[in-house]
Amino acid sequence: MQQFDVVVVGGSISGTLAAISAAERGLSVVLLERKKIPGEKVFCAEGISQSSYHYFFEKNPRWISTEINQVSLFSPSGRGVRIETPGAGYILERRVMERDLWVIAAEKGAELRCGVRVLDIGEWDGEGREVVTSDGKVWGRIVVGADGIESLTGRKTGLVRGLYPGEYHATLQYFAYHPSIEEDTAELHAGPFAPGGYGWVFPKGKGYGWVGIGVDTAKKSGNLRDLLKEFIRRRFGNLKIIFISGGGVPTTPLKKRTTDGVILVGDAGRFAIPVSGGGISHALYTGKLAGEVASEVLEKGPATAKRLSIFDKRWKREWGKEEKWYFIAKKIYMRMKDEDFEILYDVVKKLFEGKKIREFHPFEAVERILKASPHLLKLGKKLLGGYHGI
Repeated sequence: MQQFDVVVVGGSISGTLAAISAAERGLSVVLLERKKIPGEKVFCAEGISQSSYHYFFEKNPRWISTEINQVSLFSPSGRGVRIETPGAGYILERRVMERDLWVIAAEKGAELRCGVRVLDIGEWDGEGREVVTSDGKVWGRIVVGADGIESLTGRKTGLVRGLYPGEYHATLQYFAYHPSIEEDTAELHAGPFAPGGYGWVFPKGKGYGWVGIGVDTAKKSGNLRDLLKEFIRRRFGNLKIIFISGGGVPTTPLKKRTTDGVILVGDAGRFAIPVSGGGISHALYTGKLAGEVASEVLEKGPATAKRLSIFDKRWKREWGKEEKWYFIAKKIYMRMKDEDFEILYDVVKKLFEGKKIREFHPFEAVERILKASPHLLKLGKKLLGGYHGI
């Protein structure tokens, strides 16, 4: 049985960043991916802020489909407001990006294994854990779980339980064509077609883009395909569909993401923005952090839960306040009715229409919105209190 310093389970963005981060620090790493081809399937709409992207990478044209310079927000009645946001974000080419990251991981010294399913994670033996795969067994001093929202690594090691309604969004999207899809504009839609969530149009260029909905599973009523059809009917009428994608995205954080010999990253650790389910930046950050922590901890000895807890502490120091605030925001969003969204639309239009927003501060923006409307302020007092009191 081969032994490694780090066994990474799952080869998407978070897992690949963990492998790169650990390997470039001199650790022996094996990356296990059940898909035969990296980046074979994309389950998200591929959006990321430019600031988050450039925190990790230089601009790579191969990895970017479009640049987002405007955001259009739509109320349940279909009223729209356009906000200029120069340099706000990118829509990625994740398939290309993930395959390129695999090449980088190999160049850093990681061993890559595609088409390998992980079947079991063994008990902590005081030094590491055995990982049973469809291609035999390996052993690692640390196992990094990057195996998605239903993480086998998390379930087998007691860090996560099953998924329950309200803890995630169910998503469905089409890669599609319509001439009205603007290349530099992201659209976000509130309405009955996305209870507890929202609809989106994220452009990929030349009239193509992702058109989808995310629905909170505690409020979901009806078939996702029917809800998406209703969104498409309202926004487009007819739409040329190329292919379909979808899955679950976490919206409820875990209290901890580490135990003896295990770190969970990305969706496996439920790292995502609770109110939206957006998680690419969190996947990148936690993957990189896992490699850094693995290197530091293994220099001192076995990767016990106590030693690995620095991963949780560093996450909370950098992102904990924001994560908690967004979770409160999610609870308020879940309570909002269509009339609340119409009031919100009026306030947003008054505050932001025709203005260029070059840097977006969510806490300040929400505070301005809530204070501009007595009705919304009453609804959001807990949110403001949660932010200032965290």
